[in-house]
Amino acid sequence: MIRVIKRDCSISDFNKDKITIAIEKAMKNGSGIYEPQIAKNISDDIENELKEVAEVSIYKIEEMVFDKLVEYNQKETARAYESYRTVREMQRKENTTDDSIEGLIKRTNKSVLKENSNKSANVACTQRDCATCCNLKRIA
Repeated sequence: MIRVIKRDCSISDFNKDKITIAIEKAMKNGSGIYEPQIAKNISDDIENELKEVAEVSIYKIEEMVFDKLVEYNQKETARAYESYRTVREMQRKENTTDDSIEGLIKRTNKSVLKENSNKSANVACTQRDCATCCNLKRIA
């Protein structure tokens, strides 16, 4: 069984259906020409090329998908696929706000908890040390 090293370094089993689905989505959003047999052929080709490999990164699979789309003369689909990948990568990099907010709520952000020993770190206003939070708390 081929194992895939994902972006977060976790490992999962290879599933060629995910490749087929991704290509079909790119077809619908690219040229608008939907050819499911080509998507299936590409995912089969990639699976065959990876048969001798124990582990492969998701980045390598994405590169293989793009190359196969070009090889199968699906240039518009390849552009749509690459564009979607680029947008998703930017979204992953920019989504740091959720982690910082979660750290405040779950009280796991050590720097905030130890920010001021004269104030209780259990109060959200102290954590952010902002008058706006305190005013909102008083209103509620």
